[in-house]
Amino acid sequence: MELITNPKLIFLDEPTSGLDSFAAKTVMDSLRTLAFMGRTIICSIHQPSAEIYRMFDQLVLLGEGQTVYFGSIEQCIPYFSTVGLHCPPYRNPADFLMQILYVAPTEDGDHNEELALKNTSNDQVKTMIKSFKKTEFHQRALNPPEPPSKISDFKKDKTANSFTQFGLLFTRSWLGLMREPMQARARFMQAAFLAIFAGLIYLRLGYDQTSIQDRFSAIFFIMVSTAFGGINAPTYLFPAERSVYLRERASGMYTPHIYFLARSLSELPINVIVPVLTGVVSWWLIGWSNDIPNFIYFLIIVTLCTNVAVSLGLSMSCWIHDVALVVRVQPMILLPFMLFSGFFLNVDSVRPYFLWLEKISFFKYSMSAATKACFAKQTFCCDFREQFRILENSTTFLDNTTMLLNNFTMVLNNSLSIADQSCNKYFNKTTLVPNGTMYGNQTLICPILDGEQVLQVYSFAKSTIFIDCMILLGMLLFFQFLAYLGLALKRGK
Repeated sequence: MELITNPKLIFLDEPTSGLDSFAAKTVMDSLRTLAFMGRTIICSIHQPSAEIYRMFDQLVLLGEGQTVYFGSIEQCIPYFSTVGLHCPPYRNPADFLMQILYVAPTEDGDHNEELALKNTSNDQVKTMIKSFKKTEFHQRALNPPEPPSKISDFKKDKTANSFTQFGLLFTRSWLGLMREPMQARARFMQAAFLAIFAGLIYLRLGYDQTSIQDRFSAIFFIMVSTAFGGINAPTYLFPAERSVYLRERASGMYTPHIYFLARSLSELPINVIVPVLTGVVSWWLIGWSNDIPNFIYFLIIVTLCTNVAVSLGLSMSCWIHDVALVVRVQPMILLPFMLFSGFFLNVDSVRPYFLWLEKISFFKYSMSAATKACFAKQTFCCDFREQFRILENSTTFLDNTTMLLNNFTMVLNNSLSIADQSCNKYFNKTTLVPNGTMYGNQTLICPILDGEQVLQVYSFAKSTIFIDCMILLGMLLFFQFLAYLGLALKRGK
C-alpha cells in the first residue's frame, strides 16, 4: 500500500527478517526492480546471503555508532584489504564484515573469554573508524552536492492516478471480505433463516379478511429483519480498519473519497444478494401473487430498505469510534423509525409535533411501497361470519376510504348458503355470502374487497411505488454522504 503514492524514496527496516532464503531473495528482487524504475531504496539488512549482498549498489557499515565504510559494494572488500583485514576465499562477504565489526563484551557475560579473543576488540573498530576518515569515501560524504536554492526546484512526481488507487483499494477490500468467509456466511444464514421462518409463519395466506392483517404483519417483519441485519453489518467491520485508514491517509496514499467508494462498492454484492434472497424465499412461501412486475418491485424495495440501514449503520460507525456506543445508539434511532412505519400507528394518526419524525422514517416508505406491491391486484372475500349486518333504517355511507355503520352486529348464522362465484377458489361454497346480500331486513357488507381499499385503510394510497423508492434512494445517498463526511473529517496523527 505504501507504493500507491509512487514514492521516490523508500526506507525499509530489515525487510527479510523471519523469511527463508527463497522468500528473502524474492523480496530483494522486487526491491531491486523498484530501484531500477528510478526509486531510491534504503534498508537495513539482517544476515544477508552472498547472493542478496551482491544486489546492493551502496553499503554503509557502522561500528560503535560511527561509519566504518560508506561506498560501493564492489570496493568494500578491497578497501578492508588495504587496512590489513582480508576476507578468506569462498566466504560470504556479509559474514566476514559482521565478524570484523563485532565488539567483544567488556564485562563477563554470555561470551566466554576464548570467544571474546576471537572477535575484534574495541580498539580494532576504533582503528577502522580512523582509517575510514582518511579515505576519499569520507571526504565525499562530508562534501555532498549543494541542495537546490528552492524547494520548488525539486520535480514533484505525480502519485498514482485515481483509477489505480481505486483498483488497489477495491481489490484489498474484496480480498479482506473473502478472507473472512464466516462474516458473509453468517449474513446469508441469517437471511435464509428469517425468510424461511417468516414464510412458515405466514405460509400460503388466504384471501379472507383475517389474512389482510397477517399480510401486513409479514411485510413489517421482513422489512425490520433485513434492516436490523443491514445496520449491524458495518458496525464491527469498519472500526477494525479505521486505524489502518488513518495511518495510510496521513501518509498521503489516497484520498478519502477513493477509499470510501472502493470500500462501499466491494460490499455492494453481498448487500444486494442478501435482501434479494430474503425477498425471493419469503415471497414464494407466503404466496403473495404471481404478478412478476410486483415481485420485482418487492425485491427492489427490500434491497433499498436493507441498504438504507447499511448506510445508516456506516454513518454511525464513521462518526462514533466506540463500537459499544454505536450499538447503544442504534435502537434509539431504529425504534422511533419503526413506531412511525405505519404498522403500530396509522400514518394519518400521527400527532403534528411528530410529523417530522414520520417523514424521515425509512421504514414508513419501505412499508408503503411494499404494501402497494404485495396488495396490488388482490381480491379479498368475506366468510359468512366476517360480514357486517346493516339494518334497512341505518345510515350508511360507503366509498373507497370510509364506512360509517350504525346499529350493526356480526352475523354468526352458518345456515345461509349462497355462493359468490368470485370467491369460490378461496372458500367453501357453503360459507360464502355475496357482498350486499339481503338477509331479512338486513344487508350483508364485506368491509374490504381489494388491495386498493387496504391502502386506503392504512393511509398508504397517497403516493406511488416509484415515489417511495426514490425517497428511499435519496435517504440511502444522504446517509452515504453523511458517512463519507465523517470519514473525511477524521485525520490520522
